[in-house]
Amino acid sequence: MSEIRVSDDVLQYYLNDLGDTALLTPEDERQLAFAVQAGCEQSKNRMIKANLRLVVSMARRYQNRGVAFCDLIEEGNVGLIRAVEKFDPGLGNRFSTYAVWWIRQSIERGIMNQARTVRLPIHVVRDVNQCKAVERSLGQELPHEPQPKDVAARLGKSVEWVQNLQALADTTVSIEQSKNTDHTYCLADTLADESSTTAFNLLHEAEVEDRIEGLLANLPAKHRYVIEKRFGFNEHEPATLERIGEELGVTRERVRQIQLQALQQLRQQFARMGCSQEALID
Repeated sequence: MSEIRVSDDVLQYYLNDLGDTALLTPEDERQLAFAVQAGCEQSKNRMIKANLRLVVSMARRYQNRGVAFCDLIEEGNVGLIRAVEKFDPGLGNRFSTYAVWWIRQSIERGIMNQARTVRLPIHVVRDVNQCKAVERSLGQELPHEPQPKDVAARLGKSVEWVQNLQALADTTVSIEQSKNTDHTYCLADTLADESSTTAFNLLHEAEVEDRIEGLLANLPAKHRYVIEKRFGFNEHEPATLERIGEELGVTRERVRQIQLQALQQLRQQFARMGCSQEALID
């Protein structure tokens, strides 16, 4: 079961069929996961099929973002397959808790890849989405239409930073559209600069980020939260030790200790996967 495709014509049948699939007990899940690690393709297929409803549930949260529902499911299924392949039952976590990370990551990358005319680096698209979310929130709070200065103040960024991201948010803009009154340059002229990285490096960074975010699901809740907030994972804005301490009701030193413990656990997990620890945040 290397690929699971869902077309519009069979979507309803697909959804109905999922209701007939039995859920796994924790012990079933554990035994199947160990079998998957041993290379059992049948166990892998059974584990995937038993969790397809989780993909549908996650995909529903991403509707109305310019990507068809069936395509969201397909992207989520890719993440589910990766989660089944990488899940370590020996760590004691339920598979669904772990899989949500991979499913969400795959769906979000699918949206980023499909819904834009000009492909932007992953971190830029996330910044754009963050600006949009703040705009929506401010739209409900303020008596006027949110302005770039309002968004910038909420995010702690410059007005120019917000304006640049808002300009990128128009997914239908042509790369040949003139960007000044003299028509002397266009958007295509601004896409490359000296700081841009190669496609290989972007792919490598995305794979490392995938691995880290997947491994975060194995951490205790407080440890996971500290790492997410400190390093900006899962759409969090990077925060200081003091800020996180205030949110958790603990001291700055305690947050630092939790961070060190969490990073050590992540390094150990990376080592078990045979990955270089140089790729991990330090």
